[in-house]
Amino acid sequence: MTVILSIQNNRSYVDENIPDQIQSEQVECWCFQHPEDIALATCPGCKGKGSYTFYTYPFEEEITTTYFLLIMSALIIDIDPNDIYGSMNAIEFLKAVEGLRSELIHRADMSHTHNSFETGIDSDRARRYISRFKSIAVEATRRHAIVTWQG
Repeated sequence: MTVILSIQNNRSYVDENIPDQIQSEQVECWCFQHPEDIALATCPGCKGKGSYTFYTYPFEEEITTTYFLLIMSALIIDIDPNDIYGSMNAIEFLKAVEGLRSELIHRADMSHTHNSFETGIDSDRARRYISRFKSIAVEATRRHAIVTWQG
């Protein structure tokens, strides 16, 4: 399971204002991997083509639910693990992320389980996620929008 952290109406904003920042990749569909190497005509993913285009939008972060809950807990943002859908004022979210940086990384560095939390997050990954969370919050603040998440 994953959670998407983004900015309210991010995709429409990117489509209208910065479409050149959308990345695309042709991905082989799972249905193409059966023994005959023939795409299934009834596949809902590729509709029988054998591949589909995967789009990556800027200011969106897909993160495992476990890592997301761990980071949000460290941010002291209460999330119901059974209903991962919410939003927050961008400025408040940015302040929380900026205040978290050293705490989360320090906790990761101090762990005795190969530089990782028991859940598996390590300090390098923590730094990357925090950096990405911060860039989303900065952009949301610039747009006067809110930060959203849904799982």
